[in-house]
Amino acid sequence: MEFKQMNGLPTELQEQVQWLVDREAIRELVSAYTRCVDERDFAGWQDLFAEDGVFIAPKGRVPKKDMADAVADILKDYPLTCHMLGQHSIEIDGDVGKGRCYFAAFHGLDTGDLMRHADIGGWYLHTYKRTAGGWKFLKVGARIMWASGEKFLP
Repeated sequence: MEFKQMNGLPTELQEQVQWLVDREAIRELVSAYTRCVDERDFAGWQDLFAEDGVFIAPKGRVPKKDMADAVADILKDYPLTCHMLGQHSIEIDGDVGKGRCYFAAFHGLDTGDLMRHADIGGWYLHTYKRTAGGWKFLKVGARIMWASGEKFLP
């Protein structure tokens, strides 16, 4: 699937409104992704994916049916997490799209000692699909660009 960079807004009002609505829905989807992780709502996190969605985990591709258990396992040693997002770019072609969002993820190792943390940052790379239930993730992966604190995922 090839996407073209849009050089500006669509010219027709109805297309402009749809352009804005789609992007806001996708931004809300990405925000819900990190909110569900930080609140440990792994079933809710899994529901953000299309039925044929895939999560690219540190140990490989995870199909939707296994996602909640996989992310719970990844975060089992981190009782506290806080994800910060920014610089979200979105490209949409009909009912599919792709995006990139910068992130900084803080992983607390000990609720009694907040100085113990394993942090990472980089980009989330997404593909999206418009479904009857709204925009969903087809694929989510990350490109980790930096780490700080203790080692993340031994």
